[in-house]
Amino acid sequence: MFSGRIGGSIFRDSSWILKISVMFVNMVSVLFWISSVMFKNIDM
Repeated sequence: MFSGRIGGSIFRDSSWILKISVMFVNMVSVLFWISSVMFKNIDM
């Protein structure tokens, strides 16, 4: 998906990949929370 030049810059800039990973984890946790709330509402 990424070109070689972009991949190299990603490995050099560790703070950027850390920010992206934190954003991804937050997004996944929010999605899990929304899905669990929806499943609880469906069960009720």
